[in-house]
Amino acid sequence: MVEVRTVEPRPRHWIILYAVAFFALSSEGAMGLVFPLLLIARETSAQEIGTLVALAALGPLILSIPAGQLCDRYGDRAVLLACAAGALVTMLLYPAVTGFWLLAAVQILGGTARSLSWLATQSWATRHSRAADRAHHMGFLTFAANLGMLLTPLAAGMVMDRHGVETGFYLLAVWSLLLLLLLCVLPAFPVVEPAPSRQGSVLASVVDPFRDAWRMTLRPVVAVVLLGTFLRLGTIALAQSFYPVFLTQAGYSAATIGSLFSLMFLASTVASPLYGWAIRFVPGGGMIWLSAALSVAGICLIPLSNSLISVALLTVVHGIGIGFSLPTLLAEMAGRTGAQERGMAVAVRSVFNRLGYLTVPVMIGWSVAAVGLAPSFYLAGGVMGAKLLAGMVLDWRVRPVVTR
Repeated sequence: MVEVRTVEPRPRHWIILYAVAFFALSSEGAMGLVFPLLLIARETSAQEIGTLVALAALGPLILSIPAGQLCDRYGDRAVLLACAAGALVTMLLYPAVTGFWLLAAVQILGGTARSLSWLATQSWATRHSRAADRAHHMGFLTFAANLGMLLTPLAAGMVMDRHGVETGFYLLAVWSLLLLLLLCVLPAFPVVEPAPSRQGSVLASVVDPFRDAWRMTLRPVVAVVLLGTFLRLGTIALAQSFYPVFLTQAGYSAATIGSLFSLMFLASTVASPLYGWAIRFVPGGGMIWLSAALSVAGICLIPLSNSLISVALLTVVHGIGIGFSLPTLLAEMAGRTGAQERGMAVAVRSVFNRLGYLTVPVMIGWSVAAVGLAPSFYLAGGVMGAKLLAGMVLDWRVRPVVTR
């Protein structure tokens, strides 16, 4: 794969982007604590919790591909500005609306804004990083994002314990405002010249990005990364939906649950900058499956014990897997695609993110209603473990043709 050079950011530009990542992903992650606790406080059923949590993935599932094309065509910063503004507005709406359908509408809009903010952040990073220093930048981008996810749930849990669950959303609204301010000083570098626009009908202009995305998905070396992405977000979706439900039923307070979330992200934060060192011992493809195995086992075995120590240890294992997986997947996707299609590549990966986030909470919600909470964790682990093994076999078969 020929590396197409873009305008090269200076070190201070990367520092700004790391700060953008801090706020962009921490809001997305902290919603896994704040939103389920709001639903529990309103005595929402397990099926409705699963559905409402999953609806955050609906908009990104549909719009990630067009958003990736917009990043390639108009620049990542323009998409970031629009989505950060949307995240700010919806954070203020969450505590104000009641009823399933109104919450569903806000969740769809808010989930879309938060997810596409992170999509555009990743697109900026992968587009403007050279192959030689990509591992370094992906590691520290993930470190900054996980640092935000470490501190934000802890702060949100403390605020909600003292002032009520609604105040968690006001904290995240402040985060969105700070993100907007950072974007005012993030450079809007010109992107690599995109492929010439196709001439045709309006319908063709809508369909073409999805056709391009489908063709990218069919590349075996890309499909491997997408399966790893699905597994990663499947475990995160479980952690951000029924993990706090399990802990609440086990008698833990909001502050303790927030501390456990922070512990999870602390493990991720420590693991992320070690990615560049770890791949010296575990090649990129192997790291996809090692990190997936850690994240699946760490979250799906949580119900084995109600002991705080065992829950904390498994939470750390899950966090380490999540910490290694993101820079691995970003670097692998960038290494298997061209610079002129990095926005689309990130968008395709985001679609599989959302597929995991959309399907897992809904299935677990219905499984909880049918067989109970703990068996549902084990069932999810079995299904994701089978997919992990299938991915390893596929990766072994296509690895010789990967172009770095």
